[in-house]
Amino acid sequence: MKTKTQLFLIFTILVIAGCKQSVSKLKNEPIPAPKSNITAPAVTEKPDYNLLVGEYLRSDGDYTIKILNGTADGKLDIAYFNPNPIHVAKANWEFKNNTFVIGVELRDVNYPGSTYILQYLPATKKLAGKYYQAVEKVYYDVEFTRVK
Repeated sequence: MKTKTQLFLIFTILVIAGCKQSVSKLKNEPIPAPKSNITAPAVTEKPDYNLLVGEYLRSDGDYTIKILNGTADGKLDIAYFNPNPIHVAKANWEFKNNTFVIGVELRDVNYPGSTYILQYLPATKKLAGKYYQAVEKVYYDVEFTRVK
């Protein structure tokens, strides 16, 4: 009976040692990126950032983003209202995964670094994404509709 118990203990120790060795080896190896069969269609033309220019009203209140113009290097001239003007510290655009992504940082009273990260949806002419409310430290899903 002692032999079975001793063999069981030896087996258990070897299994545990083997697991620790495998885990330590994995820690030193890079984790491969996941493979995806989904590919975005190739863009053959430069994106027209002027498509973004316009006035957008947020679906849950009197929050308005006015995109006045943009530049080829990714900068945007934006005005933001709630309903009074709020200072926009910086705003930019980038064309990522075949869509425009807009970043807006607000710096004003009650807006100490609140940010929007929005994607332009050309089919509906909407901006949709996340709003980070810096005072509350909370993220909100938001959507803006272009005003005609």
